[in-house]
Amino acid sequence: MRLGADGATVRVRFTAVVPSEEDMMEAPGSHGGKGDRLIVKAHHIGESPRTGIVLEVLGEPDHVHYRVRWDEDGHESIFTPSNDVTFKHAADRP
Repeated sequence: MRLGADGATVRVRFTAVVPSEEDMMEAPGSHGGKGDRLIVKAHHIGESPRTGIVLEVLGEPDHVHYRVRWDEDGHESIFTPSNDVTFKHAADRP
């Protein structure tokens, strides 16, 4: 319990999000390749993760970035990943 701004008691409830076994197979921050799906973790409560498809791998091995087509509206952009990204490798990639 917490006190609200008006001094009244407010009940606070927290929900734990447990990743599925499938989600735990891919490490966040790993590198993706052409055709891979990427998932960017949501940063705010109620926000959905962003998802897209890697169209092209750009940059150097120590500074990789990607041309991505985003699922939400189909637009393409250059994306530099951080540790909140998970790649799901395409079936035809090793």
